[in-house]
This record gives sequence, C-alpha cells and structure tokens, in this order.
Amino acid sequence: MTVVSTPAWSSDIAQLCRLWRILHNRHTLATRLMQDGTPVEQIADILGHQSVESTGVYLKSSLGLLAKCALDPDRPARAGLTQ
Repeated sequence: MTVVSTPAWSSDIAQLCRLWRILHNRHTLATRLMQDGTPVEQIADILGHQSVESTGVYLKSSLGLLAKCALDPDRPARAGLTQ
C-alpha cells in the first residue's frame, strides 16, 4: 500500500477557495439587494460595513438595470425593475 502525502500548500489553496466562495456570496447578496431597490445604507448594514463607501466594492450592476436608469434617470430604480 502506497501512502501519498498531500503537499503543504494544498491547505492554503483550500483556504483561498473557501474565502473566494464567501466573497462571491457577499457580492451576489449585495447585487441582488441593490437590484431589488434596497438602499445602499441598508446593504452596508447587512454586510456589516461601518462605511457605505466600503459597500461599493460588493455592488455589481446588470446592463439591464443600467439601461433603465439611463433611459429614465428620474424614475425610481424599483419602479423601473418591475415593468
């Protein structure tokens, strides 16, 4: 029976993968909340940020949402998403 040892760096890679999944889930949550019309201040609170500026890193926009804002900038984002 041959015993194969795993390289020392394999646990580092596993930790990086776990971290990436956590960050990806935070991005997804922030994006979905934003698309549903949740205020940025509330998203920052949900993510545990002390500053709203930190939350901008987690927000992504869809081209559809950006197009609706560009077509009618005075219309609230929530109203634009429901049509």
